[in-house]
Amino acid sequence: MIKKLLTFISLILYSCAPPEYKVPSEFIPYINEFKEYANEYNKKIESNNLIITYVDFGNTNIIGQCVTGNGINKVNIKQSYWNEVGDGLKKQLIHHELGHCWLKRFNHITTLNDENMPISIMYPSDFDEIYFQAHYKEYINELFK
Repeated sequence: MIKKLLTFISLILYSCAPPEYKVPSEFIPYINEFKEYANEYNKKIESNNLIITYVDFGNTNIIGQCVTGNGINKVNIKQSYWNEVGDGLKKQLIHHELGHCWLKRFNHITTLNDENMPISIMYPSDFDEIYFQAHYKEYINELFK
């Protein structure tokens, strides 16, 4: 009986853990921009609860991943990808993962437009950086709609 009670208490304490914020400095500008758009579009997000870490996804096409649960929002980023790409693709990746974690957009959008480009940042892979930057405001509108 005591063992069950202690297990129950530890589950309660774990699930009520205070928010945690651990974000390496190189991600801060992208996080701040996302927060500004969330505010502009009146989206309430738990922005004090985020952990971003570099992860080696091995020989896969995975470049980012949002993991949520127990009140934690964790974004894993493939460091070799991050080190190789430009600002537009970094922004695209962080906005995509925060779309999952903070906006609770857990489904990917695979629809393409007439130019054969994704209609959403929530597309399941990265896409043309120049096109993304040229249509950035449209992607932001779709993300925060």
